[in-house]
Amino acid sequence: MAGAHAACTDVTAVPNPSTIEYCGVGPYSLSFTNNSTGIDASTVDYDWFINGTLFDQVSGLGVPINQNITAIGTYTIMLVAINVADGCSDTGVIDVVIHPIPNANFTFNNLSQSQNVNIIG
Repeated sequence: MAGAHAACTDVTAVPNPSTIEYCGVGPYSLSFTNNSTGIDASTVDYDWFINGTLFDQVSGLGVPINQNITAIGTYTIMLVAINVADGCSDTGVIDVVIHPIPNANFTFNNLSQSQNVNIIG
């Protein structure tokens, strides 16, 4: 965590996906912006993870590769900032949620053949 060690340079990892919620299976291409701050934010190394699996490593505030998601669920995106020079690191986490498409459905039973029924919708 930033500032945990006296010699650490303040670096705060802040991931920022362009969209965090979708409806229906994609595919969706997630793009990310690294909004990390601190004295060395532009010179440290960054590891990007999705559900605990490393998908990119960048130096400085570089842009990681886009991630394609096609299944319904919650995806945890984690950004780890690592200052190799002094051993400091910080982690930022955000969830991306893919919601199922609602399926509207109903049935109608005409209880009496002699009644006129109007359905307006």
